[in-house]
Amino acid sequence: MIKKEEPKCEIFEMNVVIQEIVDLLQHEIISKNVLVSIDFMKGNASLYADPIQIQQVILNLLVNAMDAMKDQPEETRKVLISTLIEKNNSILVSVSDSGSGIEASKVETVFDTFYTTKKKGMDIGFPIRKSIIENHDGHIWSSNNPKGGAVFTFTLPIR
Repeated sequence: MIKKEEPKCEIFEMNVVIQEIVDLLQHEIISKNVLVSIDFMKGNASLYADPIQIQQVILNLLVNAMDAMKDQPEETRKVLISTLIEKNNSILVSVSDSGSGIEASKVETVFDTFYTTKKKGMDIGFPIRKSIIENHDGHIWSSNNPKGGAVFTFTLPIR
C-alpha cells in the first residue's frame, strides 16, 4: 500500500474472509470480553479484489471497534459484523460496536489524514481503509448507531 502497488486481485467470498479475521482475532476477542456476532447475507457473493487488502480493512475495523469499547462495562461490549447484497450488485459490509460512538462533529472527517480517536498515536488507519476501498471501486463511511456506538460501512462491487 505504501509503494502504491496495484492490488493483487482474485475471486473470493466476502463471508469467508470475514470469518477468517474473526477466527484470527479470537484470542483478543476473548481477552477483551467482547461478544462478536456475525449476520451474513444468505448465500455468498464472489468478489474480484485483493483479499489481503480487504482483510486488512476488516481487521482494522474490528480491532478499532474492540478498542472503542475498552471503557464500557464488559457485559455491554458487543460488535456486529453484517453483510448483504444490495440491488446495485454490490456487497455491503457493516461493523458496528457498542462503544461511545463518534463525536457528532467528527463523523464526516474520520477518514481525513491523521484523524485519531486515540490519546496516543496518529491513526493513519482511517485514510488507508478509505484508500483501499476506493481503489477497489467501493465506498466507505461512518455513522453513529442510534443505540450507541459507531458503525463503519463499506460497499464493494460484485464482479
